[in-house]
Amino acid sequence: MVRASSPGRAESLEELAQRRLEEVQAAVGKAEPDSFYVYDTFDPTTIRRRPINKAPPAASTPSPPDAQDDPVGESDGLGRGREQFKSDEEFIKSSILYLVGVWKHKSEETKWKGTIVGKTKTYLDTVDRMRPLVTLLEHDEKAAPEDQHKVPPAVVDVLKGVFEKIIKREYVEANKLYLDMTVGNQLWPMGGINLGVVQQVCRRVEEKSHLLDDVEVKRYVQGIKRLITNLRSRVLRHSLGFPTSFWDVSAAMQQMTVVPRASEAVLKPSQLAFKIAQAAAAGKQVLLREDVASGIIEQMSGNSGRWSPSRLCPVLFQVSQVAPGSILLRDMVMTARHDLEKALDTAGRRASRAAAKELSEVAMVMRRIPSSSENEELERRLWSLVGSHIPVVGSEMELLDLAYVGIALQDCPDKLRTDSVNSASKWIAEELSKRFLAFSQSDHPLNTKGAILAIGVIGKTLQQIEDPSQILGALPFLVEGIASRVPTLQSLLALGRSLGEFPQRTAPQTVAALTPIVGTLQRMAIPQVMSSPGVVSDALEVITLLVRHHKRTMKAEHRDAVCSLLERIGREVLLPVHAQHPFNLHQVLLVCRGYRAMDLRLPALFKFVKMAVKVERNSNRLALAEVMEHCVALGFHQPTTFFTPIVDAVSKERKYSRTGKKLREMLRKIEKESTKSRSSFHEIS
Repeated sequence: MVRASSPGRAESLEELAQRRLEEVQAAVGKAEPDSFYVYDTFDPTTIRRRPINKAPPAASTPSPPDAQDDPVGESDGLGRGREQFKSDEEFIKSSILYLVGVWKHKSEETKWKGTIVGKTKTYLDTVDRMRPLVTLLEHDEKAAPEDQHKVPPAVVDVLKGVFEKIIKREYVEANKLYLDMTVGNQLWPMGGINLGVVQQVCRRVEEKSHLLDDVEVKRYVQGIKRLITNLRSRVLRHSLGFPTSFWDVSAAMQQMTVVPRASEAVLKPSQLAFKIAQAAAAGKQVLLREDVASGIIEQMSGNSGRWSPSRLCPVLFQVSQVAPGSILLRDMVMTARHDLEKALDTAGRRASRAAAKELSEVAMVMRRIPSSSENEELERRLWSLVGSHIPVVGSEMELLDLAYVGIALQDCPDKLRTDSVNSASKWIAEELSKRFLAFSQSDHPLNTKGAILAIGVIGKTLQQIEDPSQILGALPFLVEGIASRVPTLQSLLALGRSLGEFPQRTAPQTVAALTPIVGTLQRMAIPQVMSSPGVVSDALEVITLLVRHHKRTMKAEHRDAVCSLLERIGREVLLPVHAQHPFNLHQVLLVCRGYRAMDLRLPALFKFVKMAVKVERNSNRLALAEVMEHCVALGFHQPTTFFTPIVDAVSKERKYSRTGKKLREMLRKIEKESTKSRSSFHEIS
């Protein structure tokens, strides 16, 4: 958000926080008891005013019926409709004041904390928005029919329809009426290419006024939307039977994910697949629960020989995603091994896109199974079947599935590797190279995630490609095209990691491909994008990986680009992000490694390290020692009192005695140099 405090200057975080605080205080100041009020009931015959900042007296009318889980107040008259009021203005005003009163009442309950109902700031801002509308409605309510009304008739008609829909509990229809009033008839100039066309469209838009052109009308119309959202958030809980507490949700989820034992009932494969999908969607803890896991294994044993490939492979793949490396996954594969072998045998004969998808899912499942000596022969046979059918079915695979299979084959343990696995890995590298070369010569779009993973697969298996010069020549163009389309910073960092898989002998092409990644990171190096310590440390880890691989072959312009990126991160990102979300010791270490890789000495870095590093009882001693070593190597010697707690913490551990001795010698050298520098200064002065 940019504030026009000075031309061309962005609003800082401190200024934004101060402005927000002033807005809240202003809203609180305006919401005095004498300036605004709400209704305890909706019935026009029993309406009593209640100031919003005062609790009702003990002898007054009872609290709104919303307190008895009747959010709309139907039992108190809200359901009686427009006919109970003298005019549309009185009906709208009473509806607003009652809903605001219910909101105030519910916001004081602890169960609504963390939701829109319990947000005091949102409530006060809504009151501030609705105050002018209530005042104008009171004026129009008392005015004669021939007098000019201050609320536009179009607004009155729409608001009347909104609250009539609310009375009938038709909240979706009420929201539609609101959208029709706000954006339904608005003109949106889109698609203009020629400058003259754009100017003509904008001129026509300006000539036709809109309801929301008035700032005051726009504010209270937005307040109406908040009332609808607030009401729906409460009604969905009570009227539609949603669980009202965490324990209700847990009980409902536990009942839904129960898998019966085979002695109780034998489920069909389709029913069991649905139960497993439910348990997997509930999370790893529910899936690995003892009763659920044992029920799944018993039911799979009873369905042995009845599984179809189209049902078995997705189920195993889903479990491998939720609980990789689990005993449940291994037992499921061992129980359904005959069906799985049958599915792999028929995949080559089918040679369809469905068979290709199933083969890629089985490959990822095999990658995530915990290896054991007891099942080594079965695992080797499954790997061999997967590898033998890849050249037959692989051409039908999507780019993402093919990259997944390539990663799985690369991670296959050496003791389980067969000739078919090695030949399949080579075939995938050749196939991915052909697809990338075809893409570089056409405008056909690539799957971004699949392309990122495929680059890493090619980098690891580059020596298996017969002519790698072609793919290396097209690599800078490919990386530039992918970097321009990545949706998030994490995708860009994944692209950098994939690029780091290429061997050092490909340094000229890899460094050329590094340029668009560094340029994009340069534009993203702001606290609003790199907003968490994990993202910042990941970015510097990727930079460290690429620089260490190709530092000797980097040209001057590449070094300057990387140094400029590190300087911007150090000056504009590290301290603001640490103030919001503190870095842990491991993340600080990754940051120091990035600056050490380029030997960049930045005072802002040492200021950040002094603020972020805290020597505690459970701190990693080796990480503390490495942080100190990086600081000393980068020339950050003062003050020496910062290093003393680190040296003491490492020296106390007997297993780190050699490291502690090295740190003590380093500290003595720093103190000696600092004393010598002070002596020289006194002699000169």
